[in-house]
Amino acid sequence: MENSYSIFATGIVRLGSCALCLLFFSSPSVRAEIYQGIEPEATLREIKARFPNADYKPVNAAWVTADKAFYRITGTGLVGELYVAFYDDRPSSFTSMADAKAAGNEIMAKYYLAQWEKGTDESLATQWVRWVPPSAIPVERFVGRYGKPLKVEFNDSDMAPYYQWKDKGVLASLTDDFKMVVSVEYGFTKAEWFASCKKKYDLKICEKFYSK
Repeated sequence: MENSYSIFATGIVRLGSCALCLLFFSSPSVRAEIYQGIEPEATLREIKARFPNADYKPVNAAWVTADKAFYRITGTGLVGELYVAFYDDRPSSFTSMADAKAAGNEIMAKYYLAQWEKGTDESLATQWVRWVPPSAIPVERFVGRYGKPLKVEFNDSDMAPYYQWKDKGVLASLTDDFKMVVSVEYGFTKAEWFASCKKKYDLKICEKFYSK
């Protein structure tokens, strides 16, 4: 599960880097299933504060680029393995700093310089979360919690089957007989992204990105 690609990997990116934040989850009011309290844009520092005794291992997945990171988190008290995909805004900050300098805007150049100089723990912002349980879980438990999906879907990269509950931001990877869940991915709905945005940015900016 470390290197398997996620449909979330290119669908949700950090505010300010791209306007595709809501490619998969567009419901304006439904709250997502937040796993282990990890909210959208939670920094690696914030996650470490939540799980201070966990083991954090960077995973060099094939899709990880300069502006992305993928971490495996394990430890006593965490059931199974937790994987978190992050966006790193330092590369875009470096580009924006150069553009600001070229335009003679020293104020913005200093701002982007400060963003670029931030440490890894402060720069990495959560995009989606994957949970790999220690053993497969009967799919009926998920159906009982979220309802019956309309159909089984298949991952483009390996044709593995999965169920998806878009209104909850939940994707469950299945065994070939569709009876067991081997991993679960948690994305975020528009409501979650909007709530996170309001904590960090001006309301007008948030409304621009997450308008109904």
